[in-house]
Amino acid sequence: EHPEKARIVNRPRVFADHSVPATSRSDRAEVERLTKAGDALVSVLVGVVDTGLEQNDPFFEGLLAVNEAELDAEDRKDDDDPPNDFVDDVYGVGLASRDGVIYSSATDNPQGHGTKVATIVAAGTDHEAWRSTFPDAGPLLKMVSYSQQWLGPGVDPTVLALAPKYLRREGAAVVNMSLSSSRDTVPLSQEISASEDPELPDAPLFVVAAGNAKSGRGKQLGPHRVFPALYGGRSGRMSETVVTVGAHNGAGELAGFSNYSSELVDLLAPGCSVKTRDQHGDVVLENGTSLATAAVSFTAALVRSLGLDYPRRVKNRILASVDYDPDLGSAAWSSGRLNMAKAVSLRYDVLEDGSGIRFGRLVAPGAMDDLCRDRPDPALDNVRKVIPKGERIEFWVEDHQRLHKRECRKAEGELAISFELDGKLVDVPLSDVRDLVPARL
Repeated sequence: EHPEKARIVNRPRVFADHSVPATSRSDRAEVERLTKAGDALVSVLVGVVDTGLEQNDPFFEGLLAVNEAELDAEDRKDDDDPPNDFVDDVYGVGLASRDGVIYSSATDNPQGHGTKVATIVAAGTDHEAWRSTFPDAGPLLKMVSYSQQWLGPGVDPTVLALAPKYLRREGAAVVNMSLSSSRDTVPLSQEISASEDPELPDAPLFVVAAGNAKSGRGKQLGPHRVFPALYGGRSGRMSETVVTVGAHNGAGELAGFSNYSSELVDLLAPGCSVKTRDQHGDVVLENGTSLATAAVSFTAALVRSLGLDYPRRVKNRILASVDYDPDLGSAAWSSGRLNMAKAVSLRYDVLEDGSGIRFGRLVAPGAMDDLCRDRPDPALDNVRKVIPKGERIEFWVEDHQRLHKRECRKAEGELAISFELDGKLVDVPLSDVRDLVPARL
């Protein structure tokens, strides 16, 4: 990574809980509330394609999915039935050696990149607090290790393509790829495309990094060719199953080092001074789109664990729940920052106004018709996000599993949204509403 030096800023309160890595206290509290309300969380397998872990790192004990077929002995045989072309792949694989060595060397991974990313995917440095609250939930990791020396023009697309193929076979629901190459790795894209089956609810969602500038400012994707980042966004050729993630800083702005695009980047996530662990097990502050990508992967795993299936639906949920900021329109097509607490509220409507975020029930959702002089299209049960914009209202609707932005003219008069909070009915003036995200389940 070659990020900008993180600036010290006084962060606006609205960003305070969500400009840190994946599991802030408010995020855990919201997931705990949902669980107590009857949502049974289950573990979800997340593939991490990166530079590997540090050997015998106790932090990851119990966080790595175990392949029982290969557990008994390192016999240099492929004991899987049917064979998967890797030997002794207990916790994952090393692509170069075609075996179960998921650990990195000082030569291949001098900065401990894989450990830093995997820490965030596994719920962050405070994962023990997460596990104590939800002992049977959260991601289990399956590691795919590659040499950092492969990055850049010399990346071997044939070997790298083994990663999605292997992880799809292992049943990964989410695949984190915090890597980049200037080459359109055709074998890799073919393997990702093989996962784009709308009839498979458990197909993996690929979460990839937009990439960082090696020097100076980040660049616009499209003219600047970075793969697999160009596969995602709104117009990437694999946008059905690929989420491309840029980074924002502590002020909620596009991080100076982060690549960006109004078409090819989906959203931004925390990428400056992110607390994680290095190759020595020390807690450090790290910058980069790699860390932002890992936070989105963790969120995607939680959404899957709460019962939302199909990769496109999970992607749409994460995008519809962003903190919308019109100033980010050129940075990502959603113009938004990751908000994990909103994303996981699958059974409660989320309303944000000047007092903060409220989780409750939208009363008579059909009444949203009354907000417009002309009805939004298509039907209101497909609405995934509502953003009042003065005299106009923006609706994000899901049509044929894709998100589309629609607008209508605001109806005349004093308008309000009726919302049930803890058994009490409140009318929130539309002029106070910043964002409304209907429940997804």
